[in-house]
Amino acid sequence: MIDLKDTRKKHWIFFGLTGLGAVAVIMLIGYLFWSDMSEEEKAMTLQLHDRFVIYTAVALGIMLLISSQFILYIFRNYIAPIEKLIEETRLITVANAKYRIKPEGATETHDLTAVINELADSYITLKTDVRNIVKQSQAGFDVEKKRLETLMSQIPEGVVVCNYDGRILLFNHQAHKLFSSDDVDDENTDAGMLGLGRSIFGICNRNPIIHALNFLQNRLNEGQNNPTFNFITIRKGTQFLRVNMAVVLASEEDDAVVSGYVLTFSDITHEIISSSQRDIFLQSLTIGLQSGLGQIAGAAKTLANNPKLKGEFSSETDTIKMNVDGILAQIDQIAVQHANRLDEPKDTEFILSNELIQMLVEDIRKQFNIDVRIDIEEGLWLQIASYTIIRGVMYFLGQLTNHVDIGAVDLALHKQDDNAVLKLVWEGRPIQIKTILEWKQCPLMTQAKKKDQYSFSSLLIGEDENTELQLDDMATSVRFQMPVQKPESNRSAEHVKNSRPVYYELDLFSHESQSTDLDDMLLSELSYVVFDTETTGLDPSGGDEIISIAGVRIINGKLHSEDTFDQLVNPKRNIPLVSLKIHEIYPEMLADKPTIDKILPRFYRYAENSVLVAHNASFDMRFLQIKEEQTGVRFTNPVLDTLLLSAVCHPKQELHNMEDISERLGIELVGRHTALGDSIVTAEILLKLIPILEAKGIKTLRQAREESMKTSYARISF
Repeated sequence: MIDLKDTRKKHWIFFGLTGLGAVAVIMLIGYLFWSDMSEEEKAMTLQLHDRFVIYTAVALGIMLLISSQFILYIFRNYIAPIEKLIEETRLITVANAKYRIKPEGATETHDLTAVINELADSYITLKTDVRNIVKQSQAGFDVEKKRLETLMSQIPEGVVVCNYDGRILLFNHQAHKLFSSDDVDDENTDAGMLGLGRSIFGICNRNPIIHALNFLQNRLNEGQNNPTFNFITIRKGTQFLRVNMAVVLASEEDDAVVSGYVLTFSDITHEIISSSQRDIFLQSLTIGLQSGLGQIAGAAKTLANNPKLKGEFSSETDTIKMNVDGILAQIDQIAVQHANRLDEPKDTEFILSNELIQMLVEDIRKQFNIDVRIDIEEGLWLQIASYTIIRGVMYFLGQLTNHVDIGAVDLALHKQDDNAVLKLVWEGRPIQIKTILEWKQCPLMTQAKKKDQYSFSSLLIGEDENTELQLDDMATSVRFQMPVQKPESNRSAEHVKNSRPVYYELDLFSHESQSTDLDDMLLSELSYVVFDTETTGLDPSGGDEIISIAGVRIINGKLHSEDTFDQLVNPKRNIPLVSLKIHEIYPEMLADKPTIDKILPRFYRYAENSVLVAHNASFDMRFLQIKEEQTGVRFTNPVLDTLLLSAVCHPKQELHNMEDISERLGIELVGRHTALGDSIVTAEILLKLIPILEAKGIKTLRQAREESMKTSYARISF
């Protein structure tokens, strides 16, 4: 329908200018005519002045009236329909090829509309042909994609693929399960979340990954094929991860340029804890049994050597001695078998000094309930079999606590020459050095035939390596020695774009990480979280509450409906009947759900580093803003509103509600009045509007926000 108000406005402006022009022309002609008259003619004209002015005014009025209607006719039947025709033609070519223009205006505009609709039909036919060709060409690709999906699901470890900047391009179900484990504190808002397009540094320590990249780049420069880097890292202080890292090369021709990397994760938290408990139990059991059985053997020997009992009980004492010796031999055999398991050569891995100490502190506090003070040279990379190091320290403390009451332990780790030295100092009675040396030779750790360089015996060193230890000396500390990784240069790899996307968002290999100034980013390159809320009512300031919040991601111009946030919320208040009829979320559905102060921090982590998008965003954002004080969460993300963007794209259209926009853009409404359903529809609307905005010259976030603020809808507030 033509906007008559806008048409009349233009008409009166044009008519006013025409009238002023006509008056100016008449006055100019009158002036020229007057200046060319003789005195007699001027006197005669003055006598006819009144009649001349009246007839001229009447003639001018009639002329202006006729021209006004003619101009209005031209505007209504030609100019206004053509303006709308331009807008709707762009809608066909950019967003909804199935849209057809209704004829309006004069016969000529009807004919032009018919031609455009015919072209649109041809355009659809052409698009269908092209789509069929593309489908045929991608048939092989789809087969490979399914194979990759199947392969990824079969890998037991968590797999995450990142581009060079650390943006996540792919992850499998095992990785999702690993990083959303209930064993990890989900309330820690600093931990980040696993998701496509997000940064790997949000869920993992950045330093090991950067160090690994430099290490692998140097190996490639040296000509090594397919280098890998293994390290251990700690997540959230309680989750221990063993990580293997391999690089993705930019091209087959250039085998030394990294464009991304693949990380495989294994959770070794349970392994470390259970191994520690098992080893301490075996140590305590062995020491206890050896001590008790030794006393029994000694008593039996005393009885056997007693002349009074020698004849009468000699067979019984021999039996006791034989059985005790047999049990002791079995204990020694078990100890040797356990030592063989511990002393098997293990692959070394890289670990930061502070993370090794953190693992030790966790073990010591859990197993011995001892206070630990630390002094660390941070950033020191160790190349060790961390399992053996930790077990060695825990074994020593196990022996120590069986002999001494310990109040606290000091751990100091510093580099000395080409090694790192871990010094352990305990508060308590000193121990003779010969006792410590006996522990070094305990069969539990060292009687295996094969000993590697990380056995307990080789790790424990004296206070002065060049001084012979005096066996009668007393000690309140020991030192453990371990190798330090050779320093790697921090050479940055050249950034090369990958032109062969493989799966999911692998084409992100070709994009730089997002700039901190998102306003200057292209709309097509931004990452979005499109969200919606369902509420108890329409008055956030009057006490209405969120009862459902959901979101979906748009990354690299694609909607990822599998990566969603969808949560019901207990509002702790009644829900009016009028609201129940709309969203059909009933109180019994919310009774056991978390409250908003638990949900918003999680949604904040889901939405961080993204542009927030909603339909009529001021309504949803007002609910989030009101909860800032209660939740401690403040959303500072840039915000786009599809209602405003629709008004920018189609200023001639009167309605910009979700139903009318979806109809214009050819979007099917599914899940209306559910938070997740409306989020997905809003996301599809945004993807349709972006190319229309670009066609109008609105290409960056800054431009989109500025143009949105110029619309009349921008004045709506809640």
